[in-house]
Amino acid sequence: LHVKRALDLFVSRGVGAHGIPLMLGGDWNDGMNKVGEGGGESVWLGFFAICVFEKACALLEKRNIDTQGYRDFCDNVYENIEKHAYFNDRYARAFLKDGSVLGAGEVDFCRIDALPQAFASICYHLTGKGNTARISAALDSAFRELYDGENKIFKLFTPAFTRENDSIGYVSRYPEGVRENGGQYTHAAVFSALSYLWAPCEKKKNFERAKKILECILPTSRDVDVYLNEPYVLSADIYSNPYHVGRGGWSFYTGSAGWCRYLIKEIIKQAE
Repeated sequence: LHVKRALDLFVSRGVGAHGIPLMLGGDWNDGMNKVGEGGGESVWLGFFAICVFEKACALLEKRNIDTQGYRDFCDNVYENIEKHAYFNDRYARAFLKDGSVLGAGEVDFCRIDALPQAFASICYHLTGKGNTARISAALDSAFRELYDGENKIFKLFTPAFTRENDSIGYVSRYPEGVRENGGQYTHAAVFSALSYLWAPCEKKKNFERAKKILECILPTSRDVDVYLNEPYVLSADIYSNPYHVGRGGWSFYTGSAGWCRYLIKEIIKQAE
């Protein structure tokens, strides 16, 4: 089965020094293409894999295929994320090959990344794996540091890179606050909104946060003269760069449009 082969391939790629999946040439954020060189690990990929494996195992079990090894793999990954990748009030984004942390700690760039906070909540929603107190703190930190209510932007991470970093990859060569380098990236913003919508705690507060992030995503909530893109389609990204704040990146972002439609339906369902 193709599903089984995919799981086998993922497991065969292995984990790093912290027992978290290797990032290799890049994960969701392909601009972080240097993080995985030499054994860098992706915390986001760990959460994502747990979600995917849960769904895949359910399919395989319908065919009477033994999935215990896959479930053990996910249990180990989850335990290692909780053991190594949670820092005070947030989940790290990744570990570099030298063991240094990306997405947490006192650094000049990427002190918090939306994706691992979002997927901690999404993982709990889909699989039941998660520490609700940590998820609550992580979601609080992400909203506090990434949501810009004045400009209606929910950043992918902050602070942005201001100079090239060969340990991270070409994302650090983008201008500050443009595209994945600390701008709002629509795909991630949708996932973040879903994570608040599905949060295992403080339902009312997090429902309101999900709606605020949706306002950041929809082009209809923007000044066209600032946005400078078609007002009827989604853009891949919105700049947080202080010289171009609110400007849209490349438009007709159809994959995120599909996810955004799903998000809107979920919000309506919860509001009823």
